[in-house]
Amino acid sequence: MNRTGFLASALFTVVVACGSSSKTPSVAGDTLGDLKDVKEVASSDQKEGVAQDDGVLDEYSDQSVDNQQGQDPQPDICIDIFDPGADLREEDAQRDGSLDAPDVVCLPPSFSTNCAEVEEFQCGFQGECVDGHIEANWHHHWFCDGEEEITNFSCSYECPHGCKDLPPDDFYWPQNGKDMVEHYCAQCKEPFDCEGLEHPMCVGDWQCQKGTCVWVCSQGCVEEGGYVPVVPGAPECCDGLIKVPCDAPDAEGKCQLCAGASICTKCGDGVCGVGENKCNCPDDCKTCLDVGEGFIGFDSQDKCCEGLVAKSDCLLTYDGCSCPKCPCYVCLPCGDGVCGPFEHRCNCPEDCPDDFKCVQTYRSDCEGNPYGNDKKGELKLEVRGHDILFRHEKVVLNCCLETTVCFAPYWGSLEIIEKKVGDTPCFCECLFTIEAKLEGIKSGDYNYAVYNEEQGATLFQGTLTIQ
Repeated sequence: MNRTGFLASALFTVVVACGSSSKTPSVAGDTLGDLKDVKEVASSDQKEGVAQDDGVLDEYSDQSVDNQQGQDPQPDICIDIFDPGADLREEDAQRDGSLDAPDVVCLPPSFSTNCAEVEEFQCGFQGECVDGHIEANWHHHWFCDGEEEITNFSCSYECPHGCKDLPPDDFYWPQNGKDMVEHYCAQCKEPFDCEGLEHPMCVGDWQCQKGTCVWVCSQGCVEEGGYVPVVPGAPECCDGLIKVPCDAPDAEGKCQLCAGASICTKCGDGVCGVGENKCNCPDDCKTCLDVGEGFIGFDSQDKCCEGLVAKSDCLLTYDGCSCPKCPCYVCLPCGDGVCGPFEHRCNCPEDCPDDFKCVQTYRSDCEGNPYGNDKKGELKLEVRGHDILFRHEKVVLNCCLETTVCFAPYWGSLEIIEKKVGDTPCFCECLFTIEAKLEGIKSGDYNYAVYNEEQGATLFQGTLTIQ
């Protein structure tokens, strides 16, 4: 095979040597003039008698490009199979007769010399910030014509407010240029550099501490409705006030979590006061009853929140249903076709036709050889409010069946079944972990039992309390 033919058949593959990379080498030769240059390079090498045995091109192997020193890269000739324009350029060139083989020139990846614009630092990162000036060096691995190439890069950046005061042993490896600038560059030299930044809702002033903007609240107690930042040395609420989270409802009435500050309020006095809302002080600011909350009274209109209905607070028992003689109700999403939290056959038969309701279940992959282990495994139950986090570890099960957790919330008794799913077991057993969440269980003391259908036995029994 002649040299040009060998080059035309070479495939170009991008391989990341030190980490994942989204950059691919650039491909030159977008014009017919570039393609003619490629042919001239090949022709010149043939005249010099370059060895071509078995398709080996020694003089084109193990090349590196160093743009840090400003050297021009020595191109390898290859076909970039990831270049969507290569086929079009080849067809155009062959139509006008200017190309006999679809050779193009590979160039290394390129990065901006402005550090803030660099997309990634793949390997060998070295950087420092001195007198407000960042200098960084790294290198990038890439492949062309089956040969690995290593290209060195450098960049610089001027920090507007100088360098941060970092420890001498700081060996930070940034993900990209933005990350590097945030790490090395100071936010401020003087407090006025911080003006315009967001800060906690309290009376105070900006301070520039080691290049970082810090809002320091004025000393003294914080009045009702005032914010207290979660920082060392922050002031306390005035007498008679307590801190509550800064959570608040959005435009649709849904509670949004808030971090970084607390609010001083009179939460707990029965009045929805300054700084209080249904999210951070529901006892004082309730406007409606949520799922599972109950009330007593003959007027059940507009008691429950939107999407919920008032249903008689009946209990599920082994003998059937036990309904109260009083006008006692519970707010439920009954009628949505799902047997959800706090719902069961006695208070919402239209959604829950059976005693047991099955929940979404996770079963792990095979976790090991079951032989020598107790087949029933280990049970972990964690009560969170009115929910139970169910976790059954190291249980021996058939590899070819699935498992679904179902439970019946009888009054005073919680029956849990690990149902087997599938009709075709196989000659394979493993250790598995089963996880599920049992939601919306009424307050009370419960005896629980866990029955596994595959093993045909009750594996665990015990007691728990739902507050």
